[in-house]
Amino acid sequence: MLAILFAANRYLVIGRLGSIVIGAAFLLSVLHLSSFKFPGTGTALRLANLTLATAGSIALLVSEFAS
Repeated sequence: MLAILFAANRYLVIGRLGSIVIGAAFLLSVLHLSSFKFPGTGTALRLANLTLATAGSIALLVSEFAS
């Protein structure tokens, strides 16, 4: 969620980005401490999520250092 905000700010100027990031970080921290229970996912889905996160991180790093 925070990465999407920072990526969106590069293409769409968000005037109050600092306030939005603080609010989003607070919301994420509250959700992290909550006791939601989700059913387990399979190994294939975990691998797909890890691959997507890694590819996205590499793409963001490459685009940052390229400019």
